[in-house]
Amino acid sequence: MMEAEEQQSWKTTFYSKLPKVELHAHLNGSISSNTIKKLITKKPGLKIHDQMTMIDKGKKRTLEECFQMFPIIHQLTTSPEDILMVTKDVIKEFADDGVKYLELRSTPRGENATGMTKKTYVESVLEGIKQSKQENVDIDVRYLISIDRRGGPSAAKENVKLAEEFFLSTEGIVLGLDLSGDPTAGQAKDFLEPLLEAKKSGLKLALHLSEVSQDFPFLHPSETSVLNRLCRLGTDYIRFTEFIEQYTGHVQQQDHHPSQQGQGGLHGIYLRAFCTGLDSVLQPYRQALLDLEQEFLADPHLSISHINYSLDQFQLLFPSVMVVVEQIKSQKVRTFHFSFACISTNGILYLIFLYILFFFFCFFRAASAAYRSSQSRGLIGAAAVGFPHQGEI
Repeated sequence: MMEAEEQQSWKTTFYSKLPKVELHAHLNGSISSNTIKKLITKKPGLKIHDQMTMIDKGKKRTLEECFQMFPIIHQLTTSPEDILMVTKDVIKEFADDGVKYLELRSTPRGENATGMTKKTYVESVLEGIKQSKQENVDIDVRYLISIDRRGGPSAAKENVKLAEEFFLSTEGIVLGLDLSGDPTAGQAKDFLEPLLEAKKSGLKLALHLSEVSQDFPFLHPSETSVLNRLCRLGTDYIRFTEFIEQYTGHVQQQDHHPSQQGQGGLHGIYLRAFCTGLDSVLQPYRQALLDLEQEFLADPHLSISHINYSLDQFQLLFPSVMVVVEQIKSQKVRTFHFSFACISTNGILYLIFLYILFFFFCFFRAASAAYRSSQSRGLIGAAAVGFPHQGEI
């Protein structure tokens, strides 16, 4: 037990000392229980002590309890002094955890009772960053001014003006804007005008989008269908890579424990070969994504149909490969081992089996090429008669 505890302690120390970058830190979501308790002592009249159980839960809070924390934090941070203290504490704790570059984001708000305005809120955050630097805290901190979707476009425009003002006066500390808040509030397109204005001013944008499962009223149903198919490619890719990691790890473990192999040696060879082949099949998909990224950097207005056309061969391939992967997993590779063992005992059968695999591969390549060619002719024909491409925005 002591050895396990010492090992865990060593890991914690090692990981905390690793230099890190944190690009997504909401100020109110990063406040520790210790800082909350300090704020409570400053405001004993709020009677928050009955909620200490939830506060002390820390990382063990449920998602619902996490959202219940924000009203408590808003009650406790009502003055510029509160915001200053919270900012410094959060920065110090990130630095203690080995973070070397931190982007904080927070929505400015006013409090009539204390006289705090949106502007003094931002100034307090910036003062916390400045004082942390003066105190030689080893971390580089920047600030994104957040837009809360619940405030609507008018409040968003106010925050854009604030961001533009501080962007020019803080020498790069205020980097840009963050669109966040309740993802079910309003439509993202409602904020397009102020966000485009911010972009023209040189501000960087960080947007929380597509965080809830709902219809997209601004998309045609065919476009939504294409997006769903593209998302499934990503899901399948993750499952393939998890399979490769799981079973190559299993094979390596057998290699290190020969006594556990028995008949498993042959099984391990073929399973490793299958995983190697699967990884090779995934490589063109990885390259296709990198190529698309370069195309988007050159032309950000590429259509959904272009993405779909670029990845259509994988929409044919991945479901077929997934059937094989799921069969291996469901049978816990025992049948897989047995089948290969039977084949390998007969050299002629083994050669025939390899030939069938090769034939299948060539057939698939030819079928994919033919499909892409027909799709290309279809797209050209649609463009010639003036019809929009399926799935094009």
